[in-house]
Amino acid sequence: MERFLHVGRPMTRTRCVATVFAVAAALAPGAAQAAPILMATSVSSSAGDSGGATALVNMINQDGLTVGYTSGVTDFDAYTAVAIHDAGPLSTGHGVAAIFSFPTIFTFDLGGLFSIDATALWQSWNGAYLAFGGFIVWADDDSDFGNGGLVPLLSDTLTIAPGAQVFSFAPVTTQFVHIEALSALTWISAGMGLSEVAWRQADAEAIPEPGTLLLIASGLAATGRRLRQRRT
Repeated sequence: MERFLHVGRPMTRTRCVATVFAVAAALAPGAAQAAPILMATSVSSSAGDSGGATALVNMINQDGLTVGYTSGVTDFDAYTAVAIHDAGPLSTGHGVAAIFSFPTIFTFDLGGLFSIDATALWQSWNGAYLAFGGFIVWADDDSDFGNGGLVPLLSDTLTIAPGAQVFSFAPVTTQFVHIEALSALTWISAGMGLSEVAWRQADAEAIPEPGTLLLIASGLAATGRRLRQRRT
């Protein structure tokens, strides 16, 4: 092997590094998807928070979903195609946020600036109670819905279904997103709710899996040793 390495044109630092990354790319089991699901870090509403079994946090805590996800990692499209909300009875809440007033503004803080291009909404209690109806989604430069800076993203209506209902829009970079709830399909005491809300990150770049990172690190270490040996 030593004789082979010294035959022909010497391997420079640049060629060594390029070779390592080429091998890593060829052998890597795959990279993370470029459109991961994004979970908001907090949520509030213009109608307050009912708390308890129907607290607002149930919109963003994955409670009641048949399978969990990792924000910023799990592929949005693949996840929303299979995950449903296993809605329970009104007395238990089972991961549902309820507001007994409408229209209502729900404000989501993404925890930083992200480019997003879709939202996934899971209906409340599989539509048996408090089913969400018409809505508008707005991007905002802060958490205050009433002080301007709003950018309309989409206007649509939910149907009664246990799975994710996905709505796409033009990519926008924002930290705060509002869902303006306009009406309910079914309700108790003029209320409405949602089981879960998530977003699709539009500008995420492919991230090497741990195995790929280990391969790259090992290759660079070997390259460094080889170059040091050549200098001595």
